Amino acid sequence: MYRLLTAIAILLIWSACANRVPPTGGPKDETPPKLIASIPKDGNTNVRTREITLLFDELVVTKNIKKELLITPRIDFDYEYKTKKNTIILTLEESLDSATTYTFNFRKSLVDITEANPAVDMVLAFSTGPILDTLELSGNINELFTEKPVEELMVGLYKANDTLNLFNSPPYYLAQTDEKGDYLFRNLKPDTYVLNALEDSNNNLICESGREAYAFLEHPIRLDSTMIADTLKLHSLNIDTLQLKRTRNSGQYFIAVASKYLTSVTLKAANDSTLWYTLDKEHKEINVYNTFNIKDSLLVKLSMTDSLNSSVIDTFYLKFPASERKYDTYDTKLSEVTVFPETRKISFNISTSKPSKFIYKDSIYIKVDTLTTIPFDSTWNITINPTNTLFEFSNYLPQPYLDSIHVNDDVDRSASRGRGSDRVSLSAANLKDKAKVAEPKNTQSSSKNLTYALQIAAASFQSVESDSSKLLTDNLKPKYAKDFGILMGEINTSYTHYFIQLIDENFKVINEIPQADKYKFTNVIPGDYLIRILIDSNKNGKWDAGNILLNQLPEPIIIYKNEEGISKTSLRANWIVNFDLTF
Repeated sequence: MYRLLTAIAILLIWSACANRVPPTGGPKDETPPKLIASIPKDGNTNVRTREITLLFDELVVTKNIKKELLITPRIDFDYEYKTKKNTIILTLEESLDSATTYTFNFRKSLVDITEANPAVDMVLAFSTGPILDTLELSGNINELFTEKPVEELMVGLYKANDTLNLFNSPPYYLAQTDEKGDYLFRNLKPDTYVLNALEDSNNNLICESGREAYAFLEHPIRLDSTMIADTLKLHSLNIDTLQLKRTRNSGQYFIAVASKYLTSVTLKAANDSTLWYTLDKEHKEINVYNTFNIKDSLLVKLSMTDSLNSSVIDTFYLKFPASERKYDTYDTKLSEVTVFPETRKISFNISTSKPSKFIYKDSIYIKVDTLTTIPFDSTWNITINPTNTLFEFSNYLPQPYLDSIHVNDDVDRSASRGRGSDRVSLSAANLKDKAKVAEPKNTQSSSKNLTYALQIAAASFQSVESDSSKLLTDNLKPKYAKDFGILMGEINTSYTHYFIQLIDENFKVINEIPQADKYKFTNVIPGDYLIRILIDSNKNGKWDAGNILLNQLPEPIIIYKNEEGISKTSLRANWIVNFDLTF
C-alpha cells in the first residue's frame, strides 16, 4: 500500500510540472528551485526504503553532488542518482542502519536548469526507527594566527568511547563551514562526542597532519541538549613521530633527512671537530659540509627538535666519497639597510647560501665616490643564526657621514668606540690567516650632491669551503622620525606572561616586545597595522602550539580589537597613535 501511494503521489506532481520549459526571454531567473515534496518526508520515522525522491517546482539538475552531499551519520557504501525533469532520485547501494536518525544535507548540489540557482536549505532528516533525534550542535572556526573565518572546512563528530579519530577514520557526523566559518549539526543523538575539523584537501575525510591543517577541542562534548561549542582554532602542526629517515651522499655533500620540520639541530662529531651544515626550505634536510679530512667515516650524534618540542637523538656515519660534481656556488645578499641619522644607527642583513667561516669587519665602509670612503669607527654588533647563513649587523654611523648630511647631536658613543679585530672567526677550530683587506681611504666630502653608499668589499665573507663573497653595495637613504609613525599605549591585563606583536595587513610580524606595563613601536612605516597578543600560559618564555595527542590546545592568541570591534589601525608619517590594550 505504501509503494502504491508513493507512486500515485509522484505521478500527480510530475504531471503538474511536466509542461514547464525554460523561459526564452524576460528577466533573469534568480528564484531558487523549491522542494514541494519528498519521499520519505522530512521528519518521517520507521523509514525502510533505500530510495530517496525529491520533487521540485521547476526543472533541476545535480551539481557536484558527490562532493556537496553530506550524509550523517556517515555511511560506508555508495549511492547512485538520476535526474528526470523536476525529480531527483537517490538509490542507496545498501540498507541504512536500524533505529538511526539520518540527515541528508544537499547544500549547493541541486540547482535549477536555467541559471543554476541552488535550492536553499536542502536538508532532509528521517529515522529508520520510531524516534527522530533532534539535537543540534553549532559553532564557528577561524584561523589561529589571523582569526579569519575558515570556509568549506570539514567538521566532524566522533564518538568519545571509540578509538576512531580524525587521523585514522572519517567522522561519524559531518558538517561543513560556510563563508562566515559557521557550521551546524542537526538531528544528533544524545551522546558524548569529540569535535574536530580538518582541511581535507584530498577529500578522504581523514587528516594528514603533515599536509593538512586541523582544529580540535580540549575535552569531549556531552550532548544532551542543543548547544553552541567553543570556537575552534585552525592551525598546522605535524604530529608524526620525529625520526631520522635516511642519510645519503649528494655530490660533494652529505645529507641527513628528518621525518618532519626541525626547529633546532645539533651535530657532534666523535672526534669533536666542528661540523658545518645548512637546512633546506622545509627544514627537513640537513646538508653537511666536508671541511676536514675524513679517512673513512666519522660517527656523528644528531640531536633534533620539532615543533611539538619533541627531541630525538640518533647517530649516523659521515663520509664523503670522491665526486666529480662541482661544489655549490657561494651567494651573498645584502638586504634591509636602514639608516637613522637622528639616533646615529645603521643596520642591515647579509644572507649567504653556505655557512660563513670568516667576516672581515674592516671591509665594511661608506663609499662617497671613486676616491672617497668613510670607515666606521666603532665595533659592529653581529647576530648570527645557528647555521651561520644569516647575519644581522648594527652599528653607529661615523661622524664624517653625519656631518656631511648636517646631523649633529650629543649621543654618547664612547662605549662603542674602538675598531677591534678586523676579522671575526666563526669557528673554534684553528684556521689559517687570510690576508688583511686594505683599510679604505678616509677623505671627507660635504657636497650635497654626492651619493653615499654602504659597501661591503669583495672577500669580506669567506665560506667554509673557502669561497669569497662578491662586492655588495646599497645606497644609504637616511630615514627620519618625521617619515615614520609611532604606536604606543598602556597595557591592562591579568595575564603575566605574553608577547605583543605589531603585524601588517598580511600578518607579517614587524616587531615584537615581551610583557610590560606599556608598549611602544617606533619607526613604523606608514600603513595599516594590527596588534596581536601571544599568551604564554605555561610561563616557559615562549608561545606553544599545543599538542592534540595530549589534548593540549595552542596557547591563546588575541587579535586586539577596539570597542567598535575594529582591529586595523592606520598610521601616517609623523603620527603618534596612542591607545591602550585591554585583554
